[in-house]
Amino acid sequence: MIDKTAIRALANQASYIDGKNLYQKGAVLGFSVDDTTEIHFIEATVLGEEGEEYEIFLQYDTTMKWMEDSHCGCEEYGTYSGLCKHCIAVLFAYEVDQKEKQIQYQMEKK
Repeated sequence: MIDKTAIRALANQASYIDGKNLYQKGAVLGFSVDDTTEIHFIEATVLGEEGEEYEIFLQYDTTMKWMEDSHCGCEEYGTYSGLCKHCIAVLFAYEVDQKEKQIQYQMEKK
């Protein structure tokens, strides 16, 4: 399962902070994840600061604990080291989603 340390390793400092802020502002919309295999396919729309929408596609390898693939349509994507703030915002949503599923699974086991 991904955690904040793993998310931090995928971003530079500015993207991490900005992505966290976007997530906390509720900018991640239409979030979905296919977690039926060890490669999780994550999709979401993120609202930018000017109201523009960015489609995010991520593939996270839960076995190797690394990002298999990623895409964002923003201008910053791929222009510097690490993922853009929109991808990071989606990873924060993914982290919460996976924690909630783990709690639900533990409750169902009892």
